[in-house]
Amino acid sequence: MNKILWHRLSFVLFTMYIIALLYLTVFSNQYLRLQEDYTPYFKLTPSIFELVTADESLIFKLKNLLGNIILFLPFGFLLPVLLKFQKKFVHIITVSLMGGILSVAIELVQVYFAYRIFDIDDIILNTVGTSTGFVLFFFSARKLQSTLKS
Repeated sequence: MNKILWHRLSFVLFTMYIIALLYLTVFSNQYLRLQEDYTPYFKLTPSIFELVTADESLIFKLKNLLGNIILFLPFGFLLPVLLKFQKKFVHIITVSLMGGILSVAIELVQVYFAYRIFDIDDIILNTVGTSTGFVLFFFSARKLQSTLKS
């Protein structure tokens, strides 16, 4: 596959991912409207470890913990693909920071327009997902490069 086609495919995949991400995190809420009597709630104390030990169902725990991580894996994988086409330096800190910023933006939109909670745990887990996606990209890219050189 030539480089231009690969770049276009990556851009289309990234765009589709961002649309799906926004739909799942913001627009899938049936309460998406302005309310005059709504008071935003910000949960700024991490409680990931309490959630792991809480007396909740395994499905609830997996959905909250792994769901937030898996949701941002594609961001951590696809963003470096696009940045490499732009000849920009790609580093795990840069990609993780961008994932964290996107997560904060989504949380702010959620709290003010979708009437959900701004949760620091979501930001932490989304950033972990972004970092994990970058690691997968890094090892995949190295493996692909070594395969192509052989």
